[in-house]
Amino acid sequence: MAKHSSSSSSKSLFGRAMRSILGITVLSALVLGITLGIRATYNLNTLEVAQISNSILGKLGVPVKDSRVGEVAGKFVERISQTDIGMGVSTIRTEEASASASDSSSKDVKFKVAVFSDIHEDTQNLSKALDLAISNKVAAIFILGDLTNFGDIPTLQMIKKQLDASGVTYYTIPGDHDIAQTSSLENFSQVFGSNYQKVALDGYTFLLVDNSPNYTKLPPVEISWIDNNITSADYIFLSQPLFVDGLNPPFNRMYMGSTQSAPETDQLKQKQLDVRDQGTLLLGLIRDTKNVKAVIAGDQHMSSELADSKRADLKHYVVGAITDKVDSYPQKIIQSSRISILNIYTDGTYDLNDLPLN
Repeated sequence: MAKHSSSSSSKSLFGRAMRSILGITVLSALVLGITLGIRATYNLNTLEVAQISNSILGKLGVPVKDSRVGEVAGKFVERISQTDIGMGVSTIRTEEASASASDSSSKDVKFKVAVFSDIHEDTQNLSKALDLAISNKVAAIFILGDLTNFGDIPTLQMIKKQLDASGVTYYTIPGDHDIAQTSSLENFSQVFGSNYQKVALDGYTFLLVDNSPNYTKLPPVEISWIDNNITSADYIFLSQPLFVDGLNPPFNRMYMGSTQSAPETDQLKQKQLDVRDQGTLLLGLIRDTKNVKAVIAGDQHMSSELADSKRADLKHYVVGAITDKVDSYPQKIIQSSRISILNIYTDGTYDLNDLPLN
């Protein structure tokens, strides 16, 4: 009987090993097929590659952990992005930053600010981000939302304590995750204060505008504040982008007045449309204010740069994420974790460069 038990145990171990090997083999083939298929139809979307793969594997009964799906998807997408098939998804801003740094090497920097987004309570990566900002001798840090996952008081306080301990001057606005628990600014305001701010640094003016609620328009008091202060603004910082035309899917569907899933009721749909209309009006106001040089937003977990379609001298940027995770997948399947550095030069020009954390 003992011999039979040992034999059964060996077969069981062998079976689990073979299922694991089969799972990774199927996963690799599946991810490659999905990646090429998605790229052929509408460009790479690495998070959707991982999610689709995970769903199909579950239906097939193939045992592969979420983390392994993300890892394999990330490797395939990274390889494909380096070929003619891909569009350089993981490196687009890094390459642009290198070219920009080369062009600006002979200029004198007046001052620097760091731009953070999408921390999602990843304190380890936040520590790396703060060290990177300090080593670059920034005058301040602007944080564009999603400091937490749920917006609860203890987590907001935990992030604030870490920011305060850094000794660096910082300004922050909420993201939609930071108002999730209360569906309002109650918790965020209790911990961080105002959700919109005007900051003056060495002759330049920065407006931090909270447009994080997905189904709630900016209140009249904030609209009035924007209207009264925008004429002096050089740079606008937002929780969510306003202009995304030209970005790859799904990022061209992620902006003020949109959500990843369709509204569940007609009432929510109408509220979303109202927010979208307000975003269009805000974009028009920025375009009409000629002194505004750039609009910089967070939320997408993917850095990008676009020239405005109506005003060629106006740039729209999205900064990458600090967190190491997006949902249950590694952030690196979209783009490596990073911060951005905004260099303001003595000749009045600027550039925005990515600095990966690892």
